[in-house]
Amino acid sequence: MTTNTIPWEVSDAWGRLREVPRRLWRGHFSLPVAYWGCWVLGGLIVSKGYDGLSAVFTALEETGRISAATTLTVTVVGIAVCLAYWLTAAIGTWRSATRDPRGHWGGVAQVMIVIGSALGFAAGYAQESRETERHEQRVATAYGAAATSISAHDATILERIAEPVDRWGTIVEAIANGYGDDAVSGEQWISDTTPQLMALAVTLRDFDKLVQELNDPGVRQTMTAIQDAYGAELAGIRATFEAVARSDVAGQTATIEQWTAAETARRQLWYQVVKAVDTHGAVLSAISQRPS
Repeated sequence: MTTNTIPWEVSDAWGRLREVPRRLWRGHFSLPVAYWGCWVLGGLIVSKGYDGLSAVFTALEETGRISAATTLTVTVVGIAVCLAYWLTAAIGTWRSATRDPRGHWGGVAQVMIVIGSALGFAAGYAQESRETERHEQRVATAYGAAATSISAHDATILERIAEPVDRWGTIVEAIANGYGDDAVSGEQWISDTTPQLMALAVTLRDFDKLVQELNDPGVRQTMTAIQDAYGAELAGIRATFEAVARSDVAGQTATIEQWTAAETARRQLWYQVVKAVDTHGAVLSAISQRPS
């Protein structure tokens, strides 16, 4: 009868490996091992590993094989692992430097830890900024390339989508600038903005439908990104606008509750539109420059 046992050499090696984080954290390694092995080499391996993994998942997302949520989850977990390793290596190496009998080398190591940490965070921030810029450029380029080769069906739909997208800013700006004064009564505000509110409600509803009619998966994914930026908040805002507009069309007097709901929705709408334009500025710019 045989039993599945782990060889002593493997078990011993695994046990020593598990001791590494604890020994590093407590500063039990010598300064050269802690600094060059754990802080420099280990940090390089962890950071490059994260960069490679992030690139793979980003490529998979762009090809539609995985969702954006999966990429985001991997990114968050990867950043957490990198930060945990950095904190462990920094504190452990600092403690090893404190205990090093050659005091001057310990001081040098501590100074390098501070400088290295500052440079590392600055480089990480710069890299994330570059990645964000490159992503926006890729989206805009992808949209522009697709817009010149898509079918007549999709081109027609994009024209129908682009027109209300261009009109959103005008509608919202008119509402925000012309009807934000408290001196304007609720009834007057509702009456004057009814055409704009109804037009905006129809625009939002048609946008959802038109995006689903696109045949090209790349273009549809780009437009869905814009759609997602507005989120569920706009669905509730649209319902509020429609309800208020229907009341006014029917000749009913708007109540103060309806006016308050519409005013609150207006403020939410303004915030959501600004946020969406900031988030998807490259895409919106590409739409505004669509081929005629």
